[in-house]
Amino acid sequence: MEAAQAAQQKLANLFKSADEEIKQRRFKPLQRAAYLCMADCCDGDGSQQALQQCFQKCNQPVEAAAQYYQAETQRFQQRIQRCAQECQDSAQDQLRGREDDQKQVAKAEAVFGKCVAKCADNNAGVMKGLIKDIDAKLKEIAKK
Repeated sequence: MEAAQAAQQKLANLFKSADEEIKQRRFKPLQRAAYLCMADCCDGDGSQQALQQCFQKCNQPVEAAAQYYQAETQRFQQRIQRCAQECQDSAQDQLRGREDDQKQVAKAEAVFGKCVAKCADNNAGVMKGLIKDIDAKLKEIAKK
């Protein structure tokens, strides 16, 4: 189980680090541009409705980036959950009818731990590519 926990922690740390970097590198500049744009909206003599429309237009890139980022991270988390569920199913299948046999329980726990560790390791590699793709997409959104 220790290997599984270590692999999960490694994946969680990788995700946290990537999340912080993306927010710093991509979201902050987008938010800054949106706020500056909204300040410019206040320079005109237009109606309140025109001002609101201007604000919404300024904030569109931030909203688009946030929606994209949330969807991609949610999809990745679901992928990890599916993998962990498959590990749990395999362990339970091995145990079926032998729940009282401590040797079988220990064996099933070991299988589960190895499987979860493999999930985390495999998805750490996938996540690196995903982060590159997310970064590129957010960069593209910022250019619009």
